[in-house]
Amino acid sequence: MASTEQVEQSLKDLNEAVSCGMDNAEPERAFESICFADVALNKLISNGVIQVPPEDELNYFNEIDRFEAVFPGSDKRMRMDGCLILPNGHGELDLHIFVTDYERRLEVEKITEEEIKKLSDEAYYFVYSAGEESFKNWWIFLKLM
Repeated sequence: MASTEQVEQSLKDLNEAVSCGMDNAEPERAFESICFADVALNKLISNGVIQVPPEDELNYFNEIDRFEAVFPGSDKRMRMDGCLILPNGHGELDLHIFVTDYERRLEVEKITEEEIKKLSDEAYYFVYSAGEESFKNWWIFLKLM
């Protein structure tokens, strides 16, 4: 288990990485939540938590962009902060959907099970709704605006 000092240093490093991402981001992508999702995804990949094929075999889609909405006719919030499509080694592709909880903090805080459930429900509803024909039409409409 990490010491308090290690956790505090990790928080400091994280905040610095997000700030650096903000400084280097295109203006339309300069949001802390998007920079955090990008930092987190790259950390998961570099630590081997998510297996990405070597560069010469790389054929995947990686999108970090916050999407949050309530689908018309529903009261359920859907959300996606990033997605990654990777080959799974069985000739198929796996879709990884990410939701994040980022707010610049000076002290480490715990996230509750209730907050984790809320975030996972929002990701689930995004995936569930994405299969609906009306969502696809709505999504195309949003992209054209």
